[in-house]
Amino acid sequence: MQSGNLNQYIEVQQKMIQQAPDKSGDREEVWVSIFPIYGHITDSSVRDLIAAGKEQSAVACRILVRQSDVLPGTDWTKCRLICEGLYYRIIRPLRDNKTGNEYLTLACEQGVYKWQDSN
Repeated sequence: MQSGNLNQYIEVQQKMIQQAPDKSGDREEVWVSIFPIYGHITDSSVRDLIAAGKEQSAVACRILVRQSDVLPGTDWTKCRLICEGLYYRIIRPLRDNKTGNEYLTLACEQGVYKWQDSN
């Protein structure tokens, strides 16, 4: 993979609990950007969607990122990705087949879940 292919700016966000801004003492869940990365997003083909035999409101995709750009200890189960105003739910991270530590493929879906944002 050439570095020119990792040309999409992606924000990694994590859900955190913080005190409500109204000073009531209530706590609320908010999505906070924890680090930016560059990656390559590949949507599944239309043929794959037709083969599934049902109408889907989600689009499955793969997002390839460089492993060295990821913060160590990132818990992908608590994260989501944002790229060009679109939100991606991470289903599972997959290590690359060659070395296991150069690239990280994130199996994601976009379009099913409505995120509860406070901002």
